[in-house]
Amino acid sequence: KPSHTDYEVIATAPKDSAKPKYSLLRVTLHTGRQHQIRIHAAHHGHPLVGDWVYGEPCGDLPGQALHAAILGFAHPRTGEPITIEAPFPEPLEQLWARLLAGADLIPSTLNADQRSKLGRNQSSGVRRPAWLTEVEFEALQREFGNR
Repeated sequence: KPSHTDYEVIATAPKDSAKPKYSLLRVTLHTGRQHQIRIHAAHHGHPLVGDWVYGEPCGDLPGQALHAAILGFAHPRTGEPITIEAPFPEPLEQLWARLLAGADLIPSTLNADQRSKLGRNQSSGVRRPAWLTEVEFEALQREFGNR
């Protein structure tokens, strides 16, 4: 299904690096598809830290470095706008500070369950999400190229 995501790079790490490894993104979703942020971020060269499906596993966090700072939607009954804001969580704040200073991520290996959910495209070696069949994955790679 079609999906639309806008993103902006807010900062990069390490700080003042000619070749930054990490980016802090502001993401705006215009649609709500499963894995949308993760897929689009990886597609544009910004895989989420800790996203073992579309990026690499990371021992620094129990999940992906993904935080919803502001959520806005219409109330389902009244239609009134609702906005919810949440501060940047301390674990992400600490990790970002370390990355800005030039630290590397703590490597992590996938457990057996995670490994079983990943397939690999034979020709490109790119990971195929478990919910996407090999035929669908090959068709997407032909359509969009292996970027």
